[in-house]
Amino acid sequence: MKPLQLASLFCATFALVHPAAAEWFVRPSALYVSYQNCGYGDNTGLSLAAGTTLGSLAQHELSVEVASLKWSISQYNGWYTIGSGHFVTYLAHYRFRFGPNNSRLRFYLGPSLGLANFRGNLTQYRFGVVARDNLGRWPLAYGGTAGVTLKFSNVTELDVGYRYLYIARSEASSNSAYIHIRTKAIKANLLHAGLSFRF
Repeated sequence: MKPLQLASLFCATFALVHPAAAEWFVRPSALYVSYQNCGYGDNTGLSLAAGTTLGSLAQHELSVEVASLKWSISQYNGWYTIGSGHFVTYLAHYRFRFGPNNSRLRFYLGPSLGLANFRGNLTQYRFGVVARDNLGRWPLAYGGTAGVTLKFSNVTELDVGYRYLYIARSEASSNSAYIHIRTKAIKANLLHAGLSFRF
């Protein structure tokens, strides 16, 4: 099933579970990405989430999000590896929001689960052989998030937080019979800041 179909199914589930949801929202965000993997430099990204809140205190938040996270690598560990591109993540999020619904300041935490599309170009030089891979795979992605929201009005809300993201390793054939390119699992710390528009 394609990511857009998954997103549509997820949103339809919202409506079935709670057809009279308290609020729907969209949330564009800017991201700062710090990769834990050796050779990967810190980078930036953008995301767009949409979802709804459930419960008498609007304490349950469900959303789907698409994000683009830039990456670049320059590493030597017996052979040279260089490359750049971006991860496109498709994640479903659940957040538990602490505090009353009319509070201006609320804290939250929750898990995330979905897929990541590994896009870009990766080149390895080994024993005088050059191998290139045009990446385009779909490994599993998951993580958790914690943060705080600050309500400006009944329509707008600032969202600032931290997210840990894990993208499973993947493999692919290259243009060389001598080198098999394998991307290790990606571990990243993300800081995000966004603005929610509720309706």
